[in-house]
Amino acid sequence: MSKRPRSIGYVVFYLLFWSETWRVVVGVVLALLLAPRVAPPQMERVAAVLVWVMLATIGYCLAGYPARKIAQFWQRLILGPQKRGRRS
Repeated sequence: MSKRPRSIGYVVFYLLFWSETWRVVVGVVLALLLAPRVAPPQMERVAAVLVWVMLATIGYCLAGYPARKIAQFWQRLILGPQKRGRRS
């Protein structure tokens, strides 16, 4: 059994179908939306970065189930309703 060559398309589809990608995206979006509201303007830059990272981490942790469903949606949309042996 030969390995499939790594191409740009392969990487794009791998990232699209991987639920961890969507967890990271949800975490970053949550941090971008909430950090300006949570961190006051007079907060030091280091503290503001820590708040941003904290919110991104919380978003990553909360996005487990939705990210899995988003990845499954893209798999069904692109690959069709076929049986997948491995759960993502």
